[in-house]
Amino acid sequence: MNILGAGTCRKNRKGFPGDVSRLVVPSQSQWGTFKRLYNRLFYLVATRWKNSKTLQFISNLRVTGVLNVQRRIGRSISTHECPEEITYYQDHMDAVDRGDQLHLKRSWLLF
Repeated sequence: MNILGAGTCRKNRKGFPGDVSRLVVPSQSQWGTFKRLYNRLFYLVATRWKNSKTLQFISNLRVTGVLNVQRRIGRSISTHECPEEITYYQDHMDAVDRGDQLHLKRSWLLF
């Protein structure tokens, strides 16, 4: 089966490969700083990206480009680099959340 997935995860997740600990993005880094680690055996990409906080992201999507995203800080808008798999996730995660909401609503109606 070719099931593609992507999502965020905690950096200290139990059972997580030790190689991911090499992805260090210092907290003083500028927004848009990121590092990636590829696992060719399982076709996984681990990414840490500095936004307002450091985000850890795991994906088996075959998108590895870099896009520019705009962030609003007060009244000013700034442009930062963002890994393509994160923007893809943000564009498509609403469908999963919506499905979870509908499932939860239906389960309440059954009782």
